[in-house]
Amino acid sequence: MKPLIAVAGSVLLALASCGPQAAAGQPWLTDLSFQGQAPRNPLVLLFGFNFEDSDGDLGSGTLRPLVNGRDTGDAPLELLDVMLASDVALDAISGQLHFELEVDMDLDPATRPAAGSTFDVGIEVVDVANNVSNHPAVTLKIEYR
Repeated sequence: MKPLIAVAGSVLLALASCGPQAAAGQPWLTDLSFQGQAPRNPLVLLFGFNFEDSDGDLGSGTLRPLVNGRDTGDAPLELLDVMLASDVALDAISGQLHFELEVDMDLDPATRPAAGSTFDVGIEVVDVANNVSNHPAVTLKIEYR
């Protein structure tokens, strides 16, 4: 059986108009969303988010995925690659970016996570000036089909 990981539906980030605002030069992320699984590998999860960065210097920065609020230990993604793949100019001050994360989980029925288990996937970006973004997250639920 292939795992299917579905969105549980909660976004853990208040919209910018309703919550905190970015400091000068700080990248700000909104609308992080789970967009599905890669067609050929259900352990590759597809995400998208919107960004604003008044300095326009994200193209030389990095994106760090977080699982349950913690660093995954993997190397951050280069935003140069993410922006090029998303067809967004490297000096853009706003836009929508898309990226993939591969989940490392045991699929053996005896040891895999229980159906209905949830986990949070969040992100932060750091621009070339070392300004760190806010940390939006989405909650995902594991289902097997």
